[in-house]
Amino acid sequence: MTIPPLLEELLLAHGVSGSEDAVQAIVRREAEALGAEITTDVLGSTIARVRGLDRVDSSHCSRTRIRSGW
Repeated sequence: MTIPPLLEELLLAHGVSGSEDAVQAIVRREAEALGAEITTDVLGSTIARVRGLDRVDSSHCSRTRIRSGW
C-alpha cells in the first residue's frame, strides 16, 4: 500500500511531546495553501480557519492533536 506524500511527511516529521514545531509547520503550510486564516493562541497551538458560505470551519492543531469542526 502506498502512503500519500503528505501523510508520510507528517509521520516522519520530528515531533516529540512538547516540541511539535515541525508538525505544526507542515499543518500551517498546507492550511495556507487552502487559503485558511491561521492564528496561534497563547499556548502555542495553531488554529486554521476556512470561511465557508454559512459558517466557519476550523481545525485546531494543539501540540499533538488535531481537531476539526470548532
